[in-house]
Amino acid sequence: MARVSSSSSEHAQAGSSATASKRSSGPPHFGYAFNFMRWVGTTSIARFFDRIAVVGGEDVPAKGPLIIVATHPATIVDTMVITTHMPHGRKMHFWAKTGLFKSHPIASWLLHNSGNLPVDRKTRNNQKLFASTFQALRKGHAICLFPEGGSFTEPHLHSIKAGAAWAALEYSRYLAIHNARHPEVTRVQVVPIGLSYSDKSRMGSSVVINFGRVFSIDEYTSDFLRASDATDPLAREAVQALTDRIRDELKSLTLNAADWPTWHAMRMARELLWPKRRSLAMDNFLDASNAILDLVSDDRYPAQEDFLRKRAAKARDALCRLQCLCIAANTDLFTLNDIATGLARRRRPTDTVPTPHWPLRSLTRQSYSLSWRALYLGPLLALHAPVLLITAWLQATRSSHEEESMASAKTLVALTLTLLLYLGLATLIAAPFLLTPPGWIVAAAILFTINQTLRLTMLPAYERVKRWVGFSRLLAASIGAPLEGFALTEASPSVKLAIEKVSVGPPVQDTINKVLAKRGERRGIASWRRPMRARFMAVLLRTRAEARQALQLLLDALEDRAHGAVVSNNGTSTGAFEIDGPVPPEVQQAADAGVQSVTDDFTGKTFRTGGLAAQLDAIDQVRFLGGRLRLEYGKQFASQWS
Repeated sequence: MARVSSSSSEHAQAGSSATASKRSSGPPHFGYAFNFMRWVGTTSIARFFDRIAVVGGEDVPAKGPLIIVATHPATIVDTMVITTHMPHGRKMHFWAKTGLFKSHPIASWLLHNSGNLPVDRKTRNNQKLFASTFQALRKGHAICLFPEGGSFTEPHLHSIKAGAAWAALEYSRYLAIHNARHPEVTRVQVVPIGLSYSDKSRMGSSVVINFGRVFSIDEYTSDFLRASDATDPLAREAVQALTDRIRDELKSLTLNAADWPTWHAMRMARELLWPKRRSLAMDNFLDASNAILDLVSDDRYPAQEDFLRKRAAKARDALCRLQCLCIAANTDLFTLNDIATGLARRRRPTDTVPTPHWPLRSLTRQSYSLSWRALYLGPLLALHAPVLLITAWLQATRSSHEEESMASAKTLVALTLTLLLYLGLATLIAAPFLLTPPGWIVAAAILFTINQTLRLTMLPAYERVKRWVGFSRLLAASIGAPLEGFALTEASPSVKLAIEKVSVGPPVQDTINKVLAKRGERRGIASWRRPMRARFMAVLLRTRAEARQALQLLLDALEDRAHGAVVSNNGTSTGAFEIDGPVPPEVQQAADAGVQSVTDDFTGKTFRTGGLAAQLDAIDQVRFLGGRLRLEYGKQFASQWS
């Protein structure tokens, strides 16, 4: 009897396992898990980012098969941002390794129910590789792919892999295999998306989602279907053509600096031209940043414009040094702009540390402003202290060296811990009511009030705290200024190392921490430790003034050159003086011959043909978007920088 019972139990377990496996597999679909994941994404990014802007997307179809190709600068945060801001609320599938679906029945169910598609990368048969993808497309679903092949923090778009193009074009062969009447007409649309973050690793930063022009893959399917198989050169040419199209579309939706120094310079110039954190609308973030890249990239100037190339190179180097020292001092430029603005209003030099009187007054005002807010923020922060401390510890120990992973660690870990904290608090609140429905209703109302208060007040308070810290460091710098060796200079080893190491990598604190925290060991004792942040304030203010002046000199030189129209390569005029109609042929011929300036005898217009169309367009773009082209670095400091 025992054997029969054991056998029956084994059969029952096998049957239940098969049933669970059947439920966890099957055609692509979206279940409750997807809705929960989207809620997690919506909640997380709403707490982490101050502003989220969507540009474009009007031509994204509400129905029909879609392949979304997106840049991937911030790991899981990218999926949350795209999923929660897709036009028409369209749900989308993501690729996942087949092995993940076989790891555990619960994991397999979650992956399938949340809409993930298994991809077996070991097979060389594309029809098997993309089988689940084809099923989803045939059902009219949307699939989101990241053609860069991973998440990267780089100053430009990473190299594009051909996987998205292969999946799209192999779908036409899938239709042919299944006897579709016109397999070349797939109706699959490609939606390019570029994600740009103002500072993706910091809470309170912003993100803009740029949708590109939707296009069909059907213009590539005819050439692909003429190939016998995937190894045929015709197939590879079609795939390469589609891959190039995807790369070009994504490149137009992203920032593409030549190297890290140029990227750092672009960011600092943007924050000088728009000195307040919210002064630049996120809708214009990409246009403004690309315009600045045209200005500070010396390799984008014509070879004959040696003077302007040198000005651009000098501005780039000065701005890059400013970024390096901001990271070394752990002080963002917006806070530094507030300090400099306060000094300028009181007719004090903005390139030197003031006497202690003004920083003390400013710090007192900031302390008073924070003191009454502490009446309600103090208890809230104390309540959430375990979440904040654990999140900060995990971020510092696990992902501090990867900027693309920091936001993911902060948002997901913080949300998970907050949910657990609120569950415990709800139980405590409902306990006096014997865990009855009225008790849970009271608990929900209290926790909702706490959560909304924290959401509405945390970011403004965070900005005030940063200003308070900035003024406290300025006060410490002013008190320590008379002490010999307190203030760091351009010749200090820590300043040189900061500029050397940070300029060639992403703007993360981990880089400077490793460089400055401990330099060398002597008999087991650290011989050199990271200097106080306040010691950087003097050199930081000088570097900011130098960067502002270098940028202003470049802008002035370009404005001086904008007295005539500039002939671009497509035969139209651009720059400060727009004219209607094409450029006269003789002027275009002069431009092709390298003549610097031509006057049209008929119209009297002066055309400058020095190839500065992109730079002068950038000046116009910055002016149109509200950038402060007059930085007013001050005549009184001119001798210092001569």
